[in-house]
Amino acid sequence: MKQGIECLNSCIYNWLINDNIHINMSDIYFLGNGFNMHYTGNYGAHMIYTEQYEANKRFVRKYAPDSVWDNYIEEDIDSIDNKKVFLINMLEKYQRIIIRLSSSSLSYNKKFSRDKEISHYITVVGYEKNHFMIYDACPPVTDKDVYSGEIDDKDLLDNWNTYNNEYLILRYERDAFKEDRIREEVIAARNNQLKDYLKNPLLSNKKRYRGYRCFISLLEDMQSIFSNNIDTKGVMAECNRQLRIEGFEQSKKFIFDNIFTSGSDFENHDYQNQKYQEYQEIVKHWDKLIMNMFKAGIKGNVDLFNQVIEETKRLTLEENRILKNIIKE
Repeated sequence: MKQGIECLNSCIYNWLINDNIHINMSDIYFLGNGFNMHYTGNYGAHMIYTEQYEANKRFVRKYAPDSVWDNYIEEDIDSIDNKKVFLINMLEKYQRIIIRLSSSSLSYNKKFSRDKEISHYITVVGYEKNHFMIYDACPPVTDKDVYSGEIDDKDLLDNWNTYNNEYLILRYERDAFKEDRIREEVIAARNNQLKDYLKNPLLSNKKRYRGYRCFISLLEDMQSIFSNNIDTKGVMAECNRQLRIEGFEQSKKFIFDNIFTSGSDFENHDYQNQKYQEYQEIVKHWDKLIMNMFKAGIKGNVDLFNQVIEETKRLTLEENRILKNIIKE
């Protein structure tokens, strides 16, 4: 099992790799049009995000159309015993099972607050002695790249109920993943999404962006909170959470994965390695910028926040240059 970038993407990816299907995490992401970046211009939920979660569903619909994506619902009273039997029955039939639950309620969670439900997907691979065996390639921990272990069946089933017992049984034909065709489709999908990102369309007069200006616009709009007696700590904490979880940070890592794995799409190995190293630094700088943005909000430090804005503009120009190189523009 390989460490993932986004939880559901990594579940799908690891099942495919387990079946010796040659595909990359960024392939799933771009084939599902996950790179679409949005900024709504509003503080609160879905302020800045990508379509990374929707990308998984689009990918499954196109390349694994026989899959079952549903919620387990009892006609009468919801029964833990019946849910357990359902999962065990699927395991005995060697079904590829992915379930949705809350990472904050997982026994091995060391990263997120337990006071807030956070959607998370894991792979269920076995059952033994009142415990389900699971794989988690994006575990909410800081000391492990992946988590492989067991969870008490009652704890898992109670947690599963948090998101209405949502599950995905992944079913596909190997012919859907012919390597040459997938590579061509990935390159086309990636290039289209990067071109759209670089165009930076303004969707309305309310500063709703979809593209590279999303983060810059977010920061510029938030400048006013330092002088309007708004809780900078609370706003920045939510913004930090969205940037880290809702797709902005992951989008950089998916591009990095694509550069690392795309091979023949580049002129030669040396050129690929050059772009790999350049974008590796871009990813590190984005991480540092988000951290400094959060620090500025916690401390109410407007000077540090203004530095973040200027550095964001500089980094965006550098990143856009590399993206244009990738799509050969």
